[in-house]
Amino acid sequence: MLETDEGNAQNLVHTKEIFPNQHGVFGTLDSLYADAGDIEEALKNILQLLGDDVRSYLADRAVAFELPGSRMLDRPWVVSRIDSLVNEKCNDAEVAKSFQPAFDALLRWFRANPELASATFPALCRAKYRLYDEESVIENMDKAEQLDQILAESGLENIGALRELVAQQNPEPRLPLSEAVLASLGITSIDDWEKALEDKNLAEMFSHESTPTTEMFLFVQGLISRAKNAVEAHLRGLAEYDLDEMEETAPTVLSGIKKHGREIQIVVRPAYSGEVIIYYPAERSVLDFVDGSELWADTGDRQFQVTLGHILKKTKIQKFPI
Repeated sequence: MLETDEGNAQNLVHTKEIFPNQHGVFGTLDSLYADAGDIEEALKNILQLLGDDVRSYLADRAVAFELPGSRMLDRPWVVSRIDSLVNEKCNDAEVAKSFQPAFDALLRWFRANPELASATFPALCRAKYRLYDEESVIENMDKAEQLDQILAESGLENIGALRELVAQQNPEPRLPLSEAVLASLGITSIDDWEKALEDKNLAEMFSHESTPTTEMFLFVQGLISRAKNAVEAHLRGLAEYDLDEMEETAPTVLSGIKKHGREIQIVVRPAYSGEVIIYYPAERSVLDFVDGSELWADTGDRQFQVTLGHILKKTKIQKFPI
């Protein structure tokens, strides 16, 4: 037993590569830092994309030995490191191009966690424009100009007025509430349902007699889990997708997936009712980042990516505001 032979124990602990890091690679105890446990995996991913693979020197959480000194890294350290590296890379336009995937991942995190992002990275949030590449900036400017033109030509004051006009021209019948409809919304609890109804536009979609039960939500959780498992199994059979570092960042959002070597996020929805209703802000934030996100649906007998072309074809939309 190591405990009965202190000299041998110290020799093994400090000279032998017997302790795994968070990639499962073994090294000496002195080469590793303890993980405080408060660091989001998404932030570790961003730091890795910035060239600092923190998992390579963070000890596996299962390591029971006490690390020497105060060798522990926590969330504030990772945040500070990301902040420092981003500012360093942004100072040189040519260097910044090589780290655009890291900037894109950080922007996605900002969109998915707006309040947390403002508190965690206040300076970077105020200067997010530094994280966009030139093409994205030009594209966003073009979209803004087109939207201003449409509003001016329509005599409308703002986007809210445009939404109301579109809704008036395209009224939809109220939907009866069922497990399949709840699954298409991605809502799995009564609390989330009540919060969803605070959105008047969403509330107007359903009949006022719609009242979900606890049993319905338990069934819905099973439907969503079934859809995620089906889509995951389908993607693992496709050569262009790598799911080795996949993680769930929201009930219906899968992150850490790579497609052709590039990290993407995937929103998964059951479509057992024949439709998908996008409600969660986290999903909208993910899907808003077009180049790094995909929407996948499971109908029960097949899994497929829902593309813009599919949406236009199914809804027969011929024109829409920009």
